[in-house]
Amino acid sequence: MGSELETENQIHLLSAGGQHDDERLMDGFFTPDQEDSGARHSRLNLVALGNSSDGSLRMPAGTASGIGGARTSRRNGRNRLPRMLLEGKKLLITGVLTPQSIAFEVARIAQQEGAEIALTNFGKARALAQRTARRLPHPVDVLEMNANDPSQIKAVAHELEKRWGHLDGFLHAIAYAPPDSLGGAFMETPWDSVAVAIQTSAYSLKGLAEGMLPLMKEAGGSIVSLDFDASVAWPIYDWMGVSKAGLEAVSRYLARYLGEHDIRVNCVAAGPIRTMAGKSIPGFNDLAQAWSKRAPLGWNTGNAEPVGRAACYLLSDWSRGVTGEILHVDGGYHAMGANLHS
Repeated sequence: MGSELETENQIHLLSAGGQHDDERLMDGFFTPDQEDSGARHSRLNLVALGNSSDGSLRMPAGTASGIGGARTSRRNGRNRLPRMLLEGKKLLITGVLTPQSIAFEVARIAQQEGAEIALTNFGKARALAQRTARRLPHPVDVLEMNANDPSQIKAVAHELEKRWGHLDGFLHAIAYAPPDSLGGAFMETPWDSVAVAIQTSAYSLKGLAEGMLPLMKEAGGSIVSLDFDASVAWPIYDWMGVSKAGLEAVSRYLARYLGEHDIRVNCVAAGPIRTMAGKSIPGFNDLAQAWSKRAPLGWNTGNAEPVGRAACYLLSDWSRGVTGEILHVDGGYHAMGANLHS
């Protein structure tokens, strides 16, 4: 259920402050020694992309630089396309807590596709995130950052500027709603609890974008948020659903205001993932069972990889024409009007 499923909604149990830092298609791509023009034109008509021998996504050599090539040459002076989807990218990933987190899958795939990453978490949850970070292909450190604290956002931006000089994008995988904001007590939830949910789950995207803008506005980049479809009212989801609607709106407005800096802003609306947070939410099992009855592609609540791959696509230059979008990665559930099976 939204990014609080994948961003470990129980962080409030670990730290004060109430924030969650939640095929190969065809083997027909050119290596530099295969670029004879006749073969290139005939084979590129068949396929657009594929996997390299190490399993990473590879761009076809000899392709025009319209999909990110201009940015590559602008930054490092090389007029070529990357061999991996995120080659050379510098990315900030929030929300990693356990290996079951969607944010962990994004971090893992981003490294596999050539990105250099940094993680964030705060308070007691940071220690758990540090242990989880050691399970990545290339272990990284976890920076202290409460997304509700502008001074901590500023400190992380300063650290990234010292390390990299710029930032190509970030994943917002942050959500939290107090217990009295979920579970069916919608009419009784006090404003103080609603305010915490909206600030942490929606407004924090604007705060993080504002803090990272100085590192992104020169060469552009991508901002991706983890979402749960807010176009309908879900049982039990209550004020977190309202917060997700806010997150989607904030994403659209950021797309409007940051477009002049060539910064894209999009959401990934994931189906339910069985993280620590998801398992702790009342009614999760019922929701998971309902999903399997309606999603035409099926849905595995224990596999966050499809969501992670979609997020990495949006963080890559392959999505350069996409902004203000909500990309559903839910097995097609959102598009069906009724269950496929009785």
